Amino acid sequence: APKGYRRERPVFRRPAAALRPSENKAKTNRNKTAVKKYLPHLGTLACAALAAVFFTQKMSGFMLFAFLPPLLIVRAAAWWKARKSPQAKRLENFRIFVWSVAAAFAVAANVQYVRAARSDMTAIAQAVERYRAANGRLPNTLDDAGIYVKNSFEVRYNYWQDTKKHSLLYKDPLLPFEYYQYDFDNRRWLHDNGEPVTD
Repeated sequence: APKGYRRERPVFRRPAAALRPSENKAKTNRNKTAVKKYLPHLGTLACAALAAVFFTQKMSGFMLFAFLPPLLIVRAAAWWKARKSPQAKRLENFRIFVWSVAAAFAVAANVQYVRAARSDMTAIAQAVERYRAANGRLPNTLDDAGIYVKNSFEVRYNYWQDTKKHSLLYKDPLLPFEYYQYDFDNRRWLHDNGEPVTD
């Protein structure tokens, strides 16, 4: 060998993957513990997301009145039970936060549906009344009044030959079988029970 050259002794390192059986078992246990630790969080997120998707569908909002009170009671009871255990309390605080966000989102979506419906109802009624004022009669169709309806399920305008009267209905966005009805004589919208619609 050249002068001054020092031969290095080879260093053999065990590959990271080549763990002893005991180390493999410990690593597997750690992974299982981590999954088990966050499984309740994932379950809460999944359930809250499904509930939010369901309750933000039109005509599903009425079920919030049956869903939110039990949810409040269950979460309050669970928090009270877990209050003395820091770990259980942290999990319950997380659940309360997630469910609160999901519930607020569902309520806000349904409030927006109602506001949009009231705005559409006002616009339709104003267009019909403008046509009646200009022509001395009600329009044969909403198109004649300048109202173009994409979904006939939400808005129905008919003329009944037997009663010689028109009917104008608008679908309630919260209830599956309820419609608002326009009172052409008093020029106002009514609920199915005959009560006037108020903002």
